Amino acid sequence: MSMLTQETGSFSDDTSTAVTAAFDGLGVAERATVLGVGIDIESVDRWRSPGLRLESLFSTSELEYCRSRSDPAVHLAGFWCAKEAVFKAVSQHLSVSLRDIVITHRVDGSLVVEIKGRASPRVLVSISHTRKTAAAVALFV
Repeated sequence: MSMLTQETGSFSDDTSTAVTAAFDGLGVAERATVLGVGIDIESVDRWRSPGLRLESLFSTSELEYCRSRSDPAVHLAGFWCAKEAVFKAVSQHLSVSLRDIVITHRVDGSLVVEIKGRASPRVLVSISHTRKTAAAVALFV
């Protein structure tokens, strides 16, 4: 079984091979090196509070997307998890703030990570949610 070692943050060969296979067709180099991993989980109810200053946490495009959904809190929680996961994945290599990280969607629904003021980073992110909980994981390659 492959595992991430706590001391170095590096993957064993088995995991590296599996990660490389997962990147096939995504425009990532044939053999990708994982530079960072991030994960976050949030309670959706936290995002139902009317006193939140959402404009200070999310970009205009993120807010427009979330507010266009039938239950914006679910999507706000998911986007926040994605931002946190990306921050955790890239922060050892890049100096960024959560406000610099913008999550958008491609036409096909897949997620795109943008970091303001930087060339497009090679970050893969996935969000999952229920009505009560949201989670996201990010890989920086």
